Amino acid sequence: AGIGSNVLSDRGRSVGLKAYDECIHRYVLKGLLTWTILVTSDEENGFMNTALQHEFATDNMTKSSATQHNFPTSSSVSWPSFPWDPVESSLNEWDYQRRILLEEFPIGNPSQIVSWLKQLLNKYVALENDFASRVAKCKQRDDIRGASTIASYAESHVAAETDPVVIEVQQQAKKTEAVVENLLSKMRD
Repeated sequence: AGIGSNVLSDRGRSVGLKAYDECIHRYVLKGLLTWTILVTSDEENGFMNTALQHEFATDNMTKSSATQHNFPTSSSVSWPSFPWDPVESSLNEWDYQRRILLEEFPIGNPSQIVSWLKQLLNKYVALENDFASRVAKCKQRDDIRGASTIASYAESHVAAETDPVVIEVQQQAKKTEAVVENLLSKMRD
């Protein structure tokens, strides 16, 4: 039952959980892509398996990236950075993203770590493309509803096809896809 019509249906709960999961996945996979770009930028022959092993090996997971890379650490305990916090350190953010990444997408077999990375980068591309599609669909739906409710809606609102937010999200998805394709072409299992 519930109070009045304020009832959470199983379908509504499932949709909400899926949206939340996808938001978290996009966040951590964007961090993975950024880390991968940084690691591979200095290499002549593409991606090195040792960098993956070092960053994601199970026995290293008890140490933070700051400790692994001999960066200075604070003696006080502090919370990890969050996306909405002022940017303190990309290293702290990556530590946070990496922990969530490994909770959400555990590495099954360490010898398959490059394959794991490829699957996650492809998943990120799919999530970005899906997000861009949903943003465009939402704006198109708003345009239809607005025009059916307000006669002059089209005269005072930007159409989905020319909306700068929709265009930017679509361009970002295409850029992400191109970057990932370039990285994948350099990787060997």
